[in-house]
Amino acid sequence: MSSGSVRPKLVAAVSIAVVAVVALTFVLLRGSPAASVNSANGSVTNPSSNSTTLGNGTGLTAPPPSLTGGGVLLALGDSVAFGYQPGEAFLAHSLGASVFTSYANYVAQWDHLQLINLACPGETAASMINPSARSAGCENHQVQVPGTNVFDNVPVGYRTSGKLHYNYTGSQLSAAINILKTKNVRLITLDIGANDVLLCQREQHGCTSPSVVAALTAQYSANLRTIISSILATGYKGSFVVLNYYAFNYHSTENAEVVYFDNIIDNIVNSYPGLTLVSGYDAFKAATASSGGRACVAKLLAVAVGATGPDQCDIHPSTLGQQVLANAIETTLSANK
Repeated sequence: MSSGSVRPKLVAAVSIAVVAVVALTFVLLRGSPAASVNSANGSVTNPSSNSTTLGNGTGLTAPPPSLTGGGVLLALGDSVAFGYQPGEAFLAHSLGASVFTSYANYVAQWDHLQLINLACPGETAASMINPSARSAGCENHQVQVPGTNVFDNVPVGYRTSGKLHYNYTGSQLSAAINILKTKNVRLITLDIGANDVLLCQREQHGCTSPSVVAALTAQYSANLRTIISSILATGYKGSFVVLNYYAFNYHSTENAEVVYFDNIIDNIVNSYPGLTLVSGYDAFKAATASSGGRACVAKLLAVAVGATGPDQCDIHPSTLGQQVLANAIETTLSANK
């Protein structure tokens, strides 16, 4: 994707932040794979049988396995990788993170892999490296000082008030490195960065200034390279997938900004031989072709809590949206064999 002369602002289309909601009503996950949760460490093990039909009758079918021989899928990232949906937040208070299903669950099921999901809603590329860095709700969150553009950093986030799929201390990156040293990891999936954009939007007057955008681009790029390089420095030789982000409305002029940010991800990933770039942007674009390019109409986004109409969606993928992303990962891996 080409960025052109885009002067991006932080847009909701890539703002994948944690939304702390206790829903009065909830929607049970449909079409998600069964999973057993290790209560000692929160790891999720998927069943060995493949699902053949996805999306509750939408016609989306599971692709053939891209990997064989067992092992571990290590999922890293933010709320998209975590599988966060606001409608399941109420259930999570009593049942834990097992109510949330992400693309990693489906890929692990199809490839007969054990899933270890370290993702955290609200994680930024910065906080993935250093848990003391500012996040959008993972390790900490920001509260604006009334009447100012100053944001206080409050050390309370999803990791302290919620339940992750897999419990760990320290940064998500350090936990990933420890897993790589002790487990037979065959596949890594990563999506990270949208919350870095969200924080810039909140704290830098919409993140529209060219100098602010340049600073964000430089900082995020350095952090993403640190994450990737640190993982590769362990000697990991398995499959390593990095996803870019989807858009909400593919006929919106704001998509130029999504393309700009995705282009940063694409260029970095493509600079590392052996890494696999999977386009969440292209996957949702194809899946919305018969819905006017609108992800909400195509039911790829979770229904917003309190929604009163069919076109009121949250920013996070629905179960079907997660399946679309999973299908993109699997088909890309198979094509690259």
